[in-house]
Amino acid sequence: MLDAGVLLSPDYLQGGYELPESVADNRVLVLSGEVVPLLEKEQVNWGELEKARAIFERTSDQRLYLTILEALREEAPQKPAAPSGAFPPPEVVSSYQVEAKSWKVQDFVSHLRARLTVLSRMLREHKDLQGAAALRRLQDSSGHVCAIGLVREKRDTKGGNVLIVLEDQSGWAKILVSSSKPELFRVARDISPDEVLGVIGSKKGDFIFANDIILPDIPLSTELKKYPGDCAIAVISDIHAGSINFLEQEFDRFLQWIRGEFGTEEQRQLAKKVGYLFVVGDLVAGVGVYPGQEEELVLPGLAAQFKRIAELLSRVPERIHIIAIPGNHDGIRLAEPQPAFSPELAGPLLQLPNLTLVSNPSLIRILRSDDFPGFDVLLYHGYSFVHYAESVDTIRSAGGVDKPEEIMRYLLTRRHLAPTHGSAIAVPDPACDPLVIDTVPDFFLSGHLHKSAVANYRNVTMICGSCWEQETSFQKKLGLHPEPARVPVIDLRTRDVKVLKFGE
Repeated sequence: MLDAGVLLSPDYLQGGYELPESVADNRVLVLSGEVVPLLEKEQVNWGELEKARAIFERTSDQRLYLTILEALREEAPQKPAAPSGAFPPPEVVSSYQVEAKSWKVQDFVSHLRARLTVLSRMLREHKDLQGAAALRRLQDSSGHVCAIGLVREKRDTKGGNVLIVLEDQSGWAKILVSSSKPELFRVARDISPDEVLGVIGSKKGDFIFANDIILPDIPLSTELKKYPGDCAIAVISDIHAGSINFLEQEFDRFLQWIRGEFGTEEQRQLAKKVGYLFVVGDLVAGVGVYPGQEEELVLPGLAAQFKRIAELLSRVPERIHIIAIPGNHDGIRLAEPQPAFSPELAGPLLQLPNLTLVSNPSLIRILRSDDFPGFDVLLYHGYSFVHYAESVDTIRSAGGVDKPEEIMRYLLTRRHLAPTHGSAIAVPDPACDPLVIDTVPDFFLSGHLHKSAVANYRNVTMICGSCWEQETSFQKKLGLHPEPARVPVIDLRTRDVKVLKFGE
């Protein structure tokens, strides 16, 4: 076993188990009595199991380890074939699949360079930035200049102006934005570290005095697409199944409505049009997400929580395609992009024939045909939202976390879901930055703030989902003000949005 790179635990030896012919192919690291029933199973993620075991041995917290074991021991039937509904199944344009690993400093450097390259390409489509030079070449320049770079630093000067330090692969430059230019000064005050932007100005000495700041932004020419047939999409998020505060009666009303069994005649007719249901993260309450959460759980384990959410979503008619991403409560790593739900944790969900599980964030295309290009739907749970609600002047003064549409608009203008390092825990993929919004979406769907919001920015429909949980003690500490049991429904023929309220 040692030659095969496998350790034997004492309980395995004492149990009298026969030594398997080959364990190296299974990538088992520690062979214990608990994993014996799993050796014949296919598609066991042994790496995740070993990580959970290591957490158990290091902290004595065995909840995650036992949850994964329980899920793996259950015999999972084959997933039924997807039903032939009225509308085509969703196409997964992008869903992040790379496994987590140990990252090096150089990976972060390459990651930011990849971001700068992609966003610089977008900025150079602006006619005034097509001649943007490398920052090193501007050091000895004077007069009119234009430049593109990543914001290394931003601070207020003693004179009441804003100083921005831009950098690229070649060097750096100091940009001064004068308070005597109110509109430009307001834009500069809202700039966040690590975002990529373009600057047009006059070079004098060591400074570029800004005359304009250009963001990657959504093009003004973005088309407002409308579907030529009858179809609607519904958006929900933050269900938090397993919480003692879960609004089960309200969610039951929603399920009755989407089945055509509840509501006015007009509302039932709208339910018949729904072809896609988007679930934008936090399907379950999770375990250990915040201090004292165990006192607010009616289902204390992830396995039971996922079994419950699968039972609930199984009541959605099979003709409706469900697309779901994880959130910060769902037992997935917090680093973004978060991978799609794993079979070990969310096995019961995989048995729903009309369910598509993708990463957070991801891009989905629906209703594409020979006669229609389809709609591109950007899904992001919204973990970074709180950071920008607190740190960006314009968003904070507009209402902060109570105005998710302002945060979503801000991120669209930056073409990035979490530009500032630390606004979300990032996976520093050296090959790309998966949080860059490289494709202009028709819909930008999010959640996390437990606040329903609908808005439009340059023909991108922005929707923040509501929640299905009463206010918790932790939400009070964060200053969140939930608006539960609200469901935005978009008529794709007109792009009109109705928000249905299932609360009292």
